[in-house]
Amino acid sequence: MVVGINPGQPMETEKGIYGQSTDKAKANSHINFARKAYTGAGKTFHHRLLAWLSEILEKNPEEVFLEVVYTNLVKCTTPNNKMPSKELSKTCFTQNLQKEILFWRPRVVVALGNTCDAMLSTLGVVHMRLPHPSHREHATYHFPEVQKIRERLKEGTAVGT
Repeated sequence: MVVGINPGQPMETEKGIYGQSTDKAKANSHINFARKAYTGAGKTFHHRLLAWLSEILEKNPEEVFLEVVYTNLVKCTTPNNKMPSKELSKTCFTQNLQKEILFWRPRVVVALGNTCDAMLSTLGVVHMRLPHPSHREHATYHFPEVQKIRERLKEGTAVGT
């Protein structure tokens, strides 16, 4: 499971896609949007995240989301894309992320970036970290983290077990 801090600035193609009347229609809209974002029309974030996950899993990019769940600690875009408060993070964790972790039972939770890393630590979530994909460092910067995540995945137990 990969966790970002919040959805950031929505892309134009994302606006309004969740206005469907049923949960199934909303889920289908999200899946279609995500497919487009990660396979060409997305931001640097989408492309780098997919490349890093492909590298970690040693899988083709087309196979990555068969094994990875991507989510955000805070589900809404915060005003002016500012970092969410600790109170908002705790509320969103209790109402959403904690339930997602229990549902998916991931072998590894990976925080994207320093802020998400710090907030998950504060919330007591056992996790690893990667730099935020929007950063422009060269590939070797995140290699030690990639190796640690691979080793944890090989252990095969779910978080909290």
